[in-house]
Amino acid sequence: MEHPQKLALVLDDQSLTYAELLHSSQLLAHHLTDRCQIQPDDIVAQCVDRSIEMIIGILSILMSGASYCPLSPNQPSARLLSLIEQVKTKCVLSHNRTNTLIPSSDVDISRILPSLNPTNFSDNDVLININSIAYVVSTSGSTGIPKLIPISHKNFAACINALSQSSIMMQNETVLQITPTTFDIHIQEILGTLWLGGCICLLRPNGNLDMNYLTSVVQRNQITFAITVPTLLATIAQHVHNYHDKHHTLISLQRLCSIGEPLRPRTASLLYDYLNPSAVIYHLYGPTECIFATTFHQITKADLQLDSLPIGRPLLGYKCYILDSYLQPVLADHQIGELFIGGEAVFGGYLHRLD
Repeated sequence: MEHPQKLALVLDDQSLTYAELLHSSQLLAHHLTDRCQIQPDDIVAQCVDRSIEMIIGILSILMSGASYCPLSPNQPSARLLSLIEQVKTKCVLSHNRTNTLIPSSDVDISRILPSLNPTNFSDNDVLININSIAYVVSTSGSTGIPKLIPISHKNFAACINALSQSSIMMQNETVLQITPTTFDIHIQEILGTLWLGGCICLLRPNGNLDMNYLTSVVQRNQITFAITVPTLLATIAQHVHNYHDKHHTLISLQRLCSIGEPLRPRTASLLYDYLNPSAVIYHLYGPTECIFATTFHQITKADLQLDSLPIGRPLLGYKCYILDSYLQPVLADHQIGELFIGGEAVFGGYLHRLD
């Protein structure tokens, strides 16, 4: 570890250094392997509110050699239990605010973690295959039964490297962790930040609904990177615009990313009014099956005059083709085609399905 005393996590008045985070995560990982009999390639679900324990839980699952499956505390208990059965999880992690949602949860992090003693565990290293599954996320299920999307360590590494080499997400960022566990972007915010040696600044549960709190967190912690959906970006921009004392709260941001749905040029224009002159806004696009983002476009002043913003060009390592119904390239303007995506970051197929 290069800088063990560097801040890794901040949540209001709580914080952990990289050394403290590693220590706690290793303790819980040992508990999973020694007491819960977790083995490589098992799937471990976690239903935990945004908290320090949430980060420790994710890392401990990966350190045990298992695959992380996020469960959102904001979803109905029946939906959570159905997903647990569908994924075939070996174990479920919770904490004191969520353990009532899943009566069968095996590990209450907030209760177990303070009692763990490193002398009580074996010191066996866990070997992790780069092609093994790092995490499993589900689709919304709006068209039927949710599909399970397994993302390998190799897929994830390819995507984070692409974001870094495209200068979208840089080393040593201070990143706002704003995305709920319902969406896979929370994994980029957490694991991607730690991968690049940055600091994760978490909002308290439901903090993304309180604009006064959210903007104060950005200003107080000097956030440099944030990624979220256009709906929330529009709400933030309007809030900063409406209150004179908020006009400088976003000045520390250097890179702001919009993803999940089309960003309106008007929203981007309003955001640029309150960002640092050197800051940039990226318009990202990509399905969950391709991890976070496939294409990117840096929004320029000229783009603000358009009716809609382009999705841009492929990230490094991705290949995008627009093909017609005969799988031939679309070459003429205004011809309709379908987007085909390839590359190392694209997943290998749905879990427990043949399609």
